[in-house]
Amino acid sequence: PLINNEIINRHIISTGQTKKARINIIQAILEQEDNEKFYDGTNQEATIYRSLFCRTGIKDGKPTAEINEILNLMGTFLESCSDKKKSLKELLDILILEPYGMRKGVVPIYLAYLLSKRNEDIVVYFSDMEVQISAEIIINMCEYPEDYALFMSKIDLQKEKYIESLNLLFEVKDNRNLSVNRIKNILICMQRWFRALPPITRNAMNFSEYEKAENVKGQLVKVRKLLQKVDFNSYEELFVKLPEIFNARDDLEATYIMMDKCKTAFDDYFDWRLQNAIKGTCEVFGVRKGQELYHVVKEWHENQSDISKNGLHGGRITNLMSAIENLTVYNNAEVTKKLIKAVTDVYIENWNDASYQEYIDILQYVKQEVESIKEDVTSDKLKLSFTGKNGKNIEKYYEPITESTGTVLRNIIEDTLEEYDDLSVNDRVAILLEMIEKVIS
Repeated sequence: PLINNEIINRHIISTGQTKKARINIIQAILEQEDNEKFYDGTNQEATIYRSLFCRTGIKDGKPTAEINEILNLMGTFLESCSDKKKSLKELLDILILEPYGMRKGVVPIYLAYLLSKRNEDIVVYFSDMEVQISAEIIINMCEYPEDYALFMSKIDLQKEKYIESLNLLFEVKDNRNLSVNRIKNILICMQRWFRALPPITRNAMNFSEYEKAENVKGQLVKVRKLLQKVDFNSYEELFVKLPEIFNARDDLEATYIMMDKCKTAFDDYFDWRLQNAIKGTCEVFGVRKGQELYHVVKEWHENQSDISKNGLHGGRITNLMSAIENLTVYNNAEVTKKLIKAVTDVYIENWNDASYQEYIDILQYVKQEVESIKEDVTSDKLKLSFTGKNGKNIEKYYEPITESTGTVLRNIIEDTLEEYDDLSVNDRVAILLEMIEKVIS
């Protein structure tokens, strides 16, 4: 085709100004801003645009026969990309070689023009990875066509319903910082939802007790793996891999229904693990029907020996007794969470598949250890008694140690006390007791 502008009508665009002008033109076309105001001027963008679209008759809807043949040829190639990925090299080889002999410099602009007229979802691949369409990508597609492929998804009612349903399910409209690609946005929101789940859900490997149906257990694992990917091809994930997970390759409605069920299963998983933990905790403490866990553990705590409540024991015993003594919550879920943290030093939200049984075993062991501590054990223990910062009387029993125990710590404390001898005895003792109160609490 005859294009009367040697600045752009060449195989290699070498000047930075022309490269920038071409990018600006393509960007304006993609954003539907290539109006009269854009090309009415003397700048390079305006002169190039007029040469390609006004003088060739495209802007008036009456393209010359030569340029119309080129546009039809490119349009036919785009049609052939529907539901089948094709290399851009096929198109460029036809355009550049005889009988057409187009120059590479103008091809990206016409390609952008035709792509901007399409209503389908357009997917561009660079080495089998999806990339977002931009002015730079379109130029690269034409300069390095062997590295790029194009796929265009035909519009149909089932596909549009599938997209709209996923948009609602994962609240795409309420999300921020999304892309201009509606398919990619759905997968971004799916991943955001999944990453917002507690670690106990995200890291679950075994759903055998949670879900009885074998096929659903496998689907949950596969969906989790799909949503944990860092690099992904959004179109393939939603329209190929997700339907394959649910054995519904040609049924997007069935895919959505199963995905909805999977989302509900993931959303409910933490509550299921928590209810199991509550049940197990109640069994350990012998909570009967109609009783509240709070009252049972409080009563159990009251029935233990003074030395078990006031002695300086191992961390788990001390933590359990302190947690029960200081309970300020009453519902079974919150009480269980505090007991879990006390004896395992791990929040239930961070559990793995084996954590439940580990917790129950530790809880049973610590409970038995507390119950084995009797009053007459105090005969060989020393007693520490003082009033804490909140006015509460603190009374603890502890075992004496030899001078060889904690030698380094002992020396550090002694040296520090000597170094700060400008503080009064009262100040130094008050600071030490404040530290002791922190340690034993």
